[in-house]
Amino acid sequence: MSELKLVSPLLDQMSVEEEIAGHNGCTCYALRHVQSGERFVVKRISVPASDLQVRALILSGAYPDDAAVHAYYGSVAEDIKNELDTGMRLAENGYFAGASSYQIEPKESGIGYDVYILYPRMVSLRAFLDHSAMTGLRAVNLGIDLCDALTACRDAGYLFENLKPENVFLTQSGRFLLGDLGLAPLEDLQYASVPENYLGPYSAPELSAITASPNPTIDLYAIGMLLYRIYNGNHGPFEDEATGEAMADKLRLTGKAMPTPIYADYELAAIILKTCAPRPEDRFQTPAELKQALVYYMQRNEVSDTLIVPPIVTPEAPLAPEAETDGEDAPARMTDAEQLDEKFRTSFAPDLSGAGTEKDIDPDAVPDAPKPEQKAEEKPQPPAEPEKPAEPVKEAEPVKDTEPEADEPAEETGSAEEAGPAPAEPEDEDPDQMDLDAFLASVNAAVGDVPPQPEEPEQEASPDEPEQSAEPEATYVDNDAESTLPPEPEKKPKKKRRAVTIGIVTALVVLLGAAAWFLLSYYFVRADALRVVRCTTEELTVALESGDKAADFRLTCSDMYGNSYPATAADGQYVFTGLSENTQYTITVTAADGHRLSSRGVSTLSVTTPEATEITDLTASLGDADGSVVLSFSANGPTPAQWTVSYAAGDGQKQSQQFTGNTVTVTGLTLQQNYTFTLEGTDTVFLTGTTTTEFTPIPVVKVDKLNVSSIEGNTVTVTWETGENIPAGWTVTCEARQFTTVTQTVTESSCVFELPDLKRDYTFTVSAEGMPAPAVLTLPANPLVVTGLQATANEDGTITASWQTASGAPAGGWYVTYGVPTSNHEPRLQECTENSVTLKGLIPDADYTISLTPADGADVFGTVEASARTPSGGRFDRYGATPSTTYISLWETPAEVNWDYRSLTTSKTSFSADEDIALCLELTRKEDSDDEITLLYVIRNANGEPVSDASAQLTWDQMWHERRHTSTIPNPGAAGEYTLEVYVNRQLLKSIDFAIS
Repeated sequence: MSELKLVSPLLDQMSVEEEIAGHNGCTCYALRHVQSGERFVVKRISVPASDLQVRALILSGAYPDDAAVHAYYGSVAEDIKNELDTGMRLAENGYFAGASSYQIEPKESGIGYDVYILYPRMVSLRAFLDHSAMTGLRAVNLGIDLCDALTACRDAGYLFENLKPENVFLTQSGRFLLGDLGLAPLEDLQYASVPENYLGPYSAPELSAITASPNPTIDLYAIGMLLYRIYNGNHGPFEDEATGEAMADKLRLTGKAMPTPIYADYELAAIILKTCAPRPEDRFQTPAELKQALVYYMQRNEVSDTLIVPPIVTPEAPLAPEAETDGEDAPARMTDAEQLDEKFRTSFAPDLSGAGTEKDIDPDAVPDAPKPEQKAEEKPQPPAEPEKPAEPVKEAEPVKDTEPEADEPAEETGSAEEAGPAPAEPEDEDPDQMDLDAFLASVNAAVGDVPPQPEEPEQEASPDEPEQSAEPEATYVDNDAESTLPPEPEKKPKKKRRAVTIGIVTALVVLLGAAAWFLLSYYFVRADALRVVRCTTEELTVALESGDKAADFRLTCSDMYGNSYPATAADGQYVFTGLSENTQYTITVTAADGHRLSSRGVSTLSVTTPEATEITDLTASLGDADGSVVLSFSANGPTPAQWTVSYAAGDGQKQSQQFTGNTVTVTGLTLQQNYTFTLEGTDTVFLTGTTTTEFTPIPVVKVDKLNVSSIEGNTVTVTWETGENIPAGWTVTCEARQFTTVTQTVTESSCVFELPDLKRDYTFTVSAEGMPAPAVLTLPANPLVVTGLQATANEDGTITASWQTASGAPAGGWYVTYGVPTSNHEPRLQECTENSVTLKGLIPDADYTISLTPADGADVFGTVEASARTPSGGRFDRYGATPSTTYISLWETPAEVNWDYRSLTTSKTSFSADEDIALCLELTRKEDSDDEITLLYVIRNANGEPVSDASAQLTWDQMWHERRHTSTIPNPGAAGEYTLEVYVNRQLLKSIDFAIS
């Protein structure tokens, strides 16, 4: 593992678990917070990746020396910083996985920088695909989530150029986010190029050209390639046994049309191929267009949560065929109307042909039909060969097609399987039809054999019809009998038996229709969809969508250990409670009593409850301003893109504030009111632990300029300045190594300590009620102490500063800074090696602040700041010019570059804040002189305090042209009333009032 420098404060309290990856100057490490246990990933980017790049830039002549190269890499680091800030702002929308924080440190070699970026540890799409199989529903949602993320980037003015599985992250809620570096401003695309390390198997073909500029479809192309690989068995286009990955990718870059993904249906394949079309104009042009196509696809198709690539399953061993059953033991299975009618005729229909004998219809052929009761002695012997029936049997022709010819073997004899044709092999049997068949078989078994129908009362025979006997007779021809009796007279079919037959058929049809209605309308129920409404760490709510009544279903929830959790149903939704976090549960749908669940719908749903985030160390402390409170906490678990804290005082209205990070400052609170602060969870992040704390804001006490004001021998005086809120008392503590701590309580803003010596470091701490944090000062051993600092204004307009130090001047001398506090200009700096200095070129009649700093950066104590006011300069009266003989006016600055007083056309005394102001002075008379002068412009505000100044050194004659002087003066920039004063050699020549609006 390469060594990671734990830079402070970014990586404080962090320990390195492992090095994750590293290449091309970029290394990633897995970290864990020592106290909270929270896990992070830090990415270290070396700018440059190696010192060889520095040498190459210098040897190529691109930069002259190390300093220039260092400045160049400083601009590169600044670009990374700006992009990280943009990503953190994008993370507020919930579509981008921005960094938690970052820190930029100069390289130890002195040239370049190391950028440390801290991210919360999340699962990348690459890691997910390496360890999990992708389902169709998740893949389509991946495309939709990435479209939302790219839309958020574009709304912020950026294009994401680095879209690949490593930069896509899966949240605990199942959403996908973009992350890492790769944002490019949309307005700069035509002038930019994609960095080489962003190019790869997901890059658009046009980016392979050296001079190519990114276009607004390259991010969509990357989404298309992601989906292509997912639906192509994790292989890119053109990959096969003969074409490796590298060669296949070269074919892709040529713009060749890609083959259809193996596991995508034709509609989804068309969307994917359009997304990653070789030409940009043939692709979707915006993320919204691609998202709309995916949403429409989901609406038109049932996208299930099944695996895209089917798992490899070993076929089970075929079952041994069951032994064939005898005909009389096999049940007659009634399936459709045609089959039922045939069985009816062969099993229950009376003999209408008159050609057969009772032996011709074997009762064993129809096991369910009742056998006629007949005495043994009355049972006729069967003939050797059946003969054709007598001619009158033609009346039975309507059913003749189903009866065998007399000279053919009777097909009715034998088992039930032999009685009819063998059924065709079923093709893709409908599971519901199979359930229906099974139920019909059970109905048939329950009904049993059709009993003999009772005979109707005998009716009076019609004149045309012979009288019917009370008992039906079977007419047959006995070929074996040697009888000379004449043939019996022909008998017509008996209508009563035909009516009974029709009644039985009608009853069975009605029974079957009722059974079918019962099955389809009542018995079978179907669950169309089962979806999650809300899932927390302890509770799960699901909705069942069905055309049947909710009372027809039962839902249960069980975990992997077999524990069951009953549901509470309300408004078509089912709520399961008492669950555990980060646990997989299976929701099972069953039918209520008296119903059966159809296999066409859904029956199970797997849901994993999210992991809870534990909040620890939630504390509230006083902020830096009145009415402000600082909340800080530690979190162990998934973190939201934004935290929300709610707060209220007593019965006051509840308010909330969103923030990022683990600290937030809440402002605008009422002093002396007790507030309750609560960290709120989100739909995807559920909080446990200490989520609530109370705090009462009090007036804030501030301590400024804590300093050692004097040291006399071993007596040290500590002083400080206070704000408007002054406490009842101060607690001041002095600590040191091998020194007994001394604590004093004082009411003034100073404290005196008698120390044994000054050969060790001493730490002074000042605290009081109402201070957000104690003020701390360290006095080093053998300190540099300044005493007796004085600043004196001289008549010539200069200021002399002098001071004393017991240990002498520091080795590098002093930096003396001086300036007017109200001025817009930075204080000036003057170096000196002695303990005194005279400051020149000052503004007349102005308050100056003078401060001392050792040039070597050493700490200095005592009085290091003083102030003095310069005297006024008086009126100018020389070279024939006085204030009374000088005219002054202000003008709008001309547009041309070289202008003089003749170009001035618009005189005015009111200007805008961004307008250039021109000045013109005119003398009534002037004496020539080559004397050196100091020209000074001073702009004062309405209080007479200087806000701006400008000066120049020139001769008196150089100042004037035809007795006129023109120039531009600095614009104060802020609205208000101002006065311009013109000094020559610190004496006032002329002044004029003006305004900025």
